[in-house]
Amino acid sequence: RKPSLPGPRSVKPNLRLERLKWINDYKGVSVLPLLAPKKPKETEVPWHISMREREGKDQNEILSQEICSFHDYIRPSPLETVARKTTVKRVKNSVRAVLPDMDLEVFGSERTGLAFALSDLDLRLVADDEQTATGLPSRNVRNRLNGHLKTLERELRKQTTSYSLVAHRHARYPLVAMQHRSTGLDVQIVLSNDTAQSRDYMNRSMKEFPYLSQLYSVVKTMFDMRGLSDVFRGGFGSYSIFMMIVASLRHSPSIPSDVGQALLHFLEFWERFDTTSKGISIEPAELYDKASTQVISRTAKIKLEENKTQPPNFMLSLRDPADPTNDLGRKGFCIKHVQATCAFLLLDLRQRLEKQHTESFLASIVACIYPLQLASRRRLEAIGLTVERSRL
Repeated sequence: RKPSLPGPRSVKPNLRLERLKWINDYKGVSVLPLLAPKKPKETEVPWHISMREREGKDQNEILSQEICSFHDYIRPSPLETVARKTTVKRVKNSVRAVLPDMDLEVFGSERTGLAFALSDLDLRLVADDEQTATGLPSRNVRNRLNGHLKTLERELRKQTTSYSLVAHRHARYPLVAMQHRSTGLDVQIVLSNDTAQSRDYMNRSMKEFPYLSQLYSVVKTMFDMRGLSDVFRGGFGSYSIFMMIVASLRHSPSIPSDVGQALLHFLEFWERFDTTSKGISIEPAELYDKASTQVISRTAKIKLEENKTQPPNFMLSLRDPADPTNDLGRKGFCIKHVQATCAFLLLDLRQRLEKQHTESFLASIVACIYPLQLASRRRLEAIGLTVERSRL
């Protein structure tokens, strides 16, 4: 079942302060994954580890191997990569036709190399002379750029053969969301500040923990399959999930030696973490008292004081290592569901590891993503193949 929070089913992002008024507390539940049309056998998924590959290995080694195999599956294939890059070029051309003085810069998972085959394409809208701008743009610049976004939305709505579900969203970083018709990929054009600092920290973390990208693939899919990564409904975005993983590793008494142990540690860490009294810092790796330490920008603090509201004490406080004023847990109202889900999946995984023979250790965690994505990925592969043939 999907996460259920008290109050209205849908709340506009710009009414998030109002949301704090009606959320007080709730009971977290283990969230079930999306149902597939047909549940595959555990031996039929592409990341299954055969009996021959298991020979001479213990259960934890097989778990680590399955995680790496899943990581290879969920990433874009060469043809899917061609289709994704072609989509970016076509979107850029569409934007240039409407806003000739603006450009799009790829950011997010596509830039860091963590993108899945069907991940959203995140593109930052910038003026040609603002490519290296850092920090949040001034109010005047943001208003001007937001005006460009609205113009872009109106024009893209007319291109019905190329895009569908075109919508302008008001948020801290306004954006135009849409779906590219031929590939089915979701695209977001965002008024974001430069993300170089965050990206640099992510790259350093992946060097520090060589298995981090493999672990991220499993954990992100776990969130995705349960609706826990939908930021507009109180979930955690890709960057927050990445930093939750890094936080669990940085706060481990001893660094897990392999990705299998790292997954077990992640589930155990977040099942037990006390979000009511403690906040968590990654750099430096320390816990802080939430009652005496607020991770918040000056502007956001003034707004909270003016509205006489404070976040519920159960909310996660996770300090962004790339920006000490940015709390990565401030939108994650579903944190209790996340913790309950981690507790359930940790128990399930341990039980599977105790069995003499288990077909798949990840079956409950990544669930039925294979049949759910099969048609979309075949479609993406076909488009990539068509593009490649056209180049011959």
